[in-house]
Amino acid sequence: MEDVTLDHLRLIFHHPLHQRAEMWQTLEKNIFRRVTGVFSIKHLEHVFASQKDKFSNKEDLELFFSELKTLLSFSSRKLTFSHVLQYLEKWAQWVTGQDMSMDALFSFYGAENFIPLWADLKKTQATLTVEEGDVGAILMALFQEKQQASYAFKNGIHLCTPIEGRFIHADMIILSGLNEGVWPEEVGVDPFLTRSMQKELNLLPIEHTYGQSAHDFISHLSAKEVLLTYATNVKGAPALPSEFLSYLRSFMLRHDLPLTERKDILAYWEKMRACPKKSSIKAPAVQASSQQLPKRFSVSDVMALQKDPYRFYAKHVLKLQKIKGYVAQDTHRHFGIFVHALLERAVLAEETKKTFLKDLFERYFGCPEKNLFLWHKSQFILEWFEKQPRPSQVAVEKWGQYTFPLQGKNVTLFAKADRIDVTGIEATIIDYKTGQVPSQSAIKRGEAPQLSLEGLILTKGEFEGVSKDVSLSALAHWKVPMGDENGELSFVRHSLETLLVETEEGLRNLLSYFQKSTALYLSYPHGWTGQSDYDHLARVAEWYTESERT
Repeated sequence: MEDVTLDHLRLIFHHPLHQRAEMWQTLEKNIFRRVTGVFSIKHLEHVFASQKDKFSNKEDLELFFSELKTLLSFSSRKLTFSHVLQYLEKWAQWVTGQDMSMDALFSFYGAENFIPLWADLKKTQATLTVEEGDVGAILMALFQEKQQASYAFKNGIHLCTPIEGRFIHADMIILSGLNEGVWPEEVGVDPFLTRSMQKELNLLPIEHTYGQSAHDFISHLSAKEVLLTYATNVKGAPALPSEFLSYLRSFMLRHDLPLTERKDILAYWEKMRACPKKSSIKAPAVQASSQQLPKRFSVSDVMALQKDPYRFYAKHVLKLQKIKGYVAQDTHRHFGIFVHALLERAVLAEETKKTFLKDLFERYFGCPEKNLFLWHKSQFILEWFEKQPRPSQVAVEKWGQYTFPLQGKNVTLFAKADRIDVTGIEATIIDYKTGQVPSQSAIKRGEAPQLSLEGLILTKGEFEGVSKDVSLSALAHWKVPMGDENGELSFVRHSLETLLVETEEGLRNLLSYFQKSTALYLSYPHGWTGQSDYDHLARVAEWYTESERT
C-alpha cells in the first residue's frame, strides 16, 4: 500500500472491534492530524519521528507505530488472491488485539453465509493475481452474490432493497423514493439483444422488471404500518410521484378511502419554511483588557487584526484552537506546503536534484508513478527555480523579531521569512507565492503588509543567520509557476524607506488601538475576506448574507 489516507486509517481504528483506542487517539490527535491529503509511508514515518519524543509512553508508541507501518507496507506488486486474504486477516487480528479469525468477524455481524465463501477463497491455489486497487471491488462483488439478507442494525432497523425486503417481516415499513422513473425503474432498450432475439433465447422480457416492482410494492403495502414517501424536488427540479402511488391514490379515492397524511410532519415542514431568511442576530463586538493580549505578535496576527479582529480574539484571548480535520484528497494548500519545502531543500541540498526531489515527493505524495501530474509539475517548478539568480549567501526559513516600546511595555513583532538573499551589505527578502501575488496598490495601502513587516524586522530588528549590518535593498514576491502559468519575480516598486516608515506607523496605531479596553474585536469589519476557522463561533452564516459576502 504505497499511498494511504487518514480516512482509511480512521475507518480501521473506529471499528467496533478495535481494541487499541488509546494508542490511536494519541497518534491521531498529536501526529496524524499534522498530515493532510494522500501521504506515503515515508511521510508518515517522518512526521512520527519529529513528534514522538514529546510523549512519556514513547516506547509503547514506537512499538504500535512499527506494527502499523509493517501492515501498511503492503507491496503494490501483483499478488495471488490467497496472499491478499492472508494479509487482510492479519489486519483483522491486529486491530482486534486478539487472534480473531475472519469467521469470528462474520459471526459477530450475523453474516455467517459469508464464512463458506471466505473458506473457499483461502483454499484456492489458483495462479490468479490481482492489483492492490482491485481487491475491494472483487471482494464486494463476491460477497454481494452470497448476500441473502439485509444488514440489520442493533436497534432493529433494516436498510434493504425491495427484493431483500421480501425476507423481512417488520412492524413498520417505509417505502421511500416513490418517484417516477425510480420505482418502478424506467424500462430501457437492450443495446445488445432485440426483443425477437430475447424471445428466441427464452429470456424474460424487459417489462418483467416492471411487474416485479409492482409485486414488491403491493407485498410491502401488506405490512401492519406503512409510510410512503417521495421527493417533490430532485436536484432542484420538480419531481412526480411514482405511477404506483398515483394509481393507489386514484383507486382509494374511488372507494372513499383517502390516504392518511402525516399532518405532524407537514406542520413541522411548514414551520421550517416560515423561518425568516435573515436572522436578527448581530455580528459579534467583544472587548478585552490589555492584560489579556499577548506580548508577541506574528505577522499573521497583525493581518488578522486588520481584516478579522474576532479571529485574533478567539485565538489569543479565548485561546481556542481548531482541531485539524482529515483531508482525504490532495489540496492546493497541501501542494503549497510541499513547494515551500521543495524550494528550501533546493537552496540547501548538497545532493543532486533528482535525488532530493524524489525523496521529498515520496514523503508528501507517495510514488511518483501514481501521481504523474504533480510529479511533472514539481520537476517544472524546480527547473524554473534553478534558473533564477542566487547569491553566495542565502538564509532560508529563518525567524526574525523586532521589539519596541508601546504604551509603557515592550511588544515584539516576529515572522519567518521564506528566503533572504544577501549580497555584500545588502539584503533582499523574498516571499514564495503559489497563489495570487498582492498588487502594488494593496502593498502601498498596507492591505498586504507581510513583506513590509518582514522588511521592518530586518531594518530595526534581526533575523537568524543574517548580520545586523546589512541593509534592506529590495522586497520581492516569487510567483511559482503552476500549470500553464509562468513564474514571475515581482519586486515592490515603492520607496522602501517611505514604505517602512508608513508600515511602522500603521503597526503602532493598530496595536495601540487594541491595547485599549474599549476596543471592539469585530468580525470582518471591512467585508468578508474568506473563510476562517472561527466563522462558526462568530455565527457568520447567520448574520452575514450571501449577497454581502460576494
